[in-house]
Amino acid sequence: AELGGEGRLRRRGPARGRREQRGHEQEDGAHGPMLPSPATSHGEPSRSMRTLTLVSIALWLGMLGFFVFVVAPAAFATLDRPSAARLVTAVLSRSYWVGLALGLLAVTGIVARGRRRAPRWTDRLPLVLVLLMLALTAWSLFGLMPEAAALRDRALAARAAGTPDAPEAVRFGRVHGLSTMAGLAIMMSGAVLLALEARGSREVP
Repeated sequence: AELGGEGRLRRRGPARGRREQRGHEQEDGAHGPMLPSPATSHGEPSRSMRTLTLVSIALWLGMLGFFVFVVAPAAFATLDRPSAARLVTAVLSRSYWVGLALGLLAVTGIVARGRRRAPRWTDRLPLVLVLLMLALTAWSLFGLMPEAAALRDRALAARAAGTPDAPEAVRFGRVHGLSTMAGLAIMMSGAVLLALEARGSREVP
């Protein structure tokens, strides 16, 4: 009888051990340390990079708006026309350089977010817009501004002499018009980009 009892205890021992092991595994699954999900781990970097893009574009637009609505009108209202033109050109040139730096930061924020497996066209649009802004800024800085600077004195002299139809004056007016259109296109693209990024920031988990 004693031998039979010992045999039953030995048979129950492994079964009880297996049940206790399963119980410990269930407790570990219920109360063990929670690992971050892929969405959570990737959500924070994505949000940070989108914030970088938002801040860069907002600063760029704010700087351009301040120049257009404050600096340029104040310069032409308080200085003679040649001095105001030189001041506006100097400030605009520096603002273009700052815009290029902010645009590169915005591109970094967009590219660093990565892409989805099946991206929508709206996911590609921010990068297209910021590249367009950079291209227009580079064209204005390295193409239009040097040409306008070379024509400015002769165009002002022609207008002062009463010959506004002189070739230099006509060419200067055309270059100035292209520069104005490029600036407006930069600001409009930036406004659309800012709206897209602000909407996207609300969709990030």
